[in-house]
Amino acid sequence: KLIFGLPWGYAFVMGFILAAVSPVIILTGVLPLQRDGYGVDEGIPTMMVTASSLDDCQGITGYTIASGLAYGTGTVVANALFGPINVLIGIGGGVLAGMLMWATKVWDNPFKRRTVFILTGLGAFYASRFKHATGAAALWCLVMGITANYGWTRDPIPRISLGSSKEFAAEIEVFLGIYWRLIQEPLLFGLIGSNANFRVIAGSSIPRAIAIVFIGLIVRASAAFLTLSRTSLKVKERIFVGLAWIGKATVQAALGPEPLKVASEQFPGDENKRIYGEEILTVAVFAIIIAAPVALTFIQRLGPVLLKRSTKTELERQSVDGGDAEVMEEIKYREAGIEETVDAIVVRVSTERTENIRRVRLERRKGLQQRSQVHHKAPDAFEERSIAHP
Repeated sequence: KLIFGLPWGYAFVMGFILAAVSPVIILTGVLPLQRDGYGVDEGIPTMMVTASSLDDCQGITGYTIASGLAYGTGTVVANALFGPINVLIGIGGGVLAGMLMWATKVWDNPFKRRTVFILTGLGAFYASRFKHATGAAALWCLVMGITANYGWTRDPIPRISLGSSKEFAAEIEVFLGIYWRLIQEPLLFGLIGSNANFRVIAGSSIPRAIAIVFIGLIVRASAAFLTLSRTSLKVKERIFVGLAWIGKATVQAALGPEPLKVASEQFPGDENKRIYGEEILTVAVFAIIIAAPVALTFIQRLGPVLLKRSTKTELERQSVDGGDAEVMEEIKYREAGIEETVDAIVVRVSTERTENIRRVRLERRKGLQQRSQVHHKAPDAFEERSIAHP
């Protein structure tokens, strides 16, 4: 508002677009540190990954509400209600779509689950294009993933599921990671790069965009550091979280071009709205260019320096995180003097689980067959008992 002179609606749109931290930056940088044991005892990697999802949820929700005020075409009341209604649609639709994923008896193989998950998310985005409700679609997909994971791990409706399992979420995570790296990421960042036409951008907009980015990053890092002041984390650990929390990429690339697209499609003759959209896109582009590599460098370089490395083995960390009784049993074996590599233990436990599942299934089939045979032979047995005991 003060630097670009934007109307309040567009100022809030820009603020919420820039506010969201990038989960891709957090995951890319923090997960290798977690595997090596840095900050694990303090729960820093888990806290950052979880908080990044909540931060995106807040940013997308705020953008959805502000977009109604920025480029709504109805009355003041209708424009004010546009955002909250889209938020409710995004949350409600995401919950219903996530509950649909609980039916693992219908989606009984990985291909079906992946296909339904992808098509449901894409369908929400394409449907949102008709009403320029991209924020609702993004919120839909985020809530859908959370709801689906809840049902897969807790099995709230046993009649429609194959039982609780963490493997359902893991297979979707692996598939989406490959899909993101090979297809979606190049398309998304290529799109925002193609929309940023520096030939038509005013020269005065670039230094102002850089100033906004640096001001925002300083405030964000300072706020993250101060927020953790009442926790048990040490000062250097709070510094690491603050510096890692400045990453910008995914949300900025997804929502940055949206105001300009709305201006060109919905207000083709409004020059002011086109300028507002270009300025927001310029700031989003510079936020990615500046913040993404800086945050990832901070995480990769300063993580081993500022975070304490856990003395626990990878197997012990898995047991603490997942509460796996079989892994705990293997740890007891190792403490008793049975030496075995972690990889060998994990492979052996996985193999034993597979064999146990197959054995249980065979026993169930035999039991059903025996019940069927007994059911068919029951009249003959009754007749024999009647003859023997008139």
